[in-house]
Amino acid sequence: ADRIYERELKRVSRKFTHMRYHSFLMYFGVLKRLGWVEVTSETEPSAIQDNYPPAPERTYYRLTKKGIEAGNELWSNPLFTLYPEIGPSHMKKSD
Repeated sequence: ADRIYERELKRVSRKFTHMRYHSFLMYFGVLKRLGWVEVTSETEPSAIQDNYPPAPERTYYRLTKKGIEAGNELWSNPLFTLYPEIGPSHMKKSD
């Protein structure tokens, strides 16, 4: 069973198993709009600054109290949490 699972997993397109940068930006933007994360005062130089000094520094974030208290159900789909009106239209209809 493990061998079959591994074989089938390798057949899945990479775009379905790896997050892209734009997807991360969109996801993290939702977390910020929900107020679940906040910027800290901690920053450090980023690698891109080695070749392009004007690039922005790396900024650190932390979970807010609201984000910690949100619970697994809300965290399971932050986009539906932010826009609850779109959630039901995307849910599988039960028979």
